[in-house]
Amino acid sequence: FVIGLSIILVLAIMALSANVVYPGNPSSIGLYARDLKPSWEHPLGTDTLGRDVFIQLLHLPRNPI
Repeated sequence: FVIGLSIILVLAIMALSANVVYPGNPSSIGLYARDLKPSWEHPLGTDTLGRDVFIQLLHLPRNPI
């Protein structure tokens, strides 16, 4: 229970602080970074348009893409 609750709290804090940690437009296209595998710069990789998947997930509740 404690582990599950702490995971949910960490994800909630990350989602609430997404604009502070990663300001800007999460749907901006970066054609130079298309289909990259996960790395330190892009923790979940990028999609076919070069958008960072991790940043899209953080901003999803407020800015649906």
